Amino acid sequence: MALTSFTNAIFTTGNVKNYAKIVKNKWIRRSVLQAGQEISSYGLEVDTNIEDIFTSVLNTSKKVLALNTSGSTFNLEDDILPYQQFLETNKGKKLFGYSW
Repeated sequence: MALTSFTNAIFTTGNVKNYAKIVKNKWIRRSVLQAGQEISSYGLEVDTNIEDIFTSVLNTSKKVLALNTSGSTFNLEDDILPYQQFLETNKGKKLFGYSW
């Protein structure tokens, strides 16, 4: 009887919005973790050129940022562009002990 009254107190229609918010929050966090693992794996792909890695990181990040419902805006192209320009400018040069 105590268990029945406990579950009735938790799952009421008044709690539906709060429960939905919790479920969505957990889903977004799992999505961010999955994207992080995916992005980490790009760094291990030794046969992939750096431009393709940046493109993959950008595309994966865009998928996660599309989940943002807070109204904040992010522009990853602006953040990644300087790195892409750096790589283009230094293509063929030896930097940090590596040739690009």
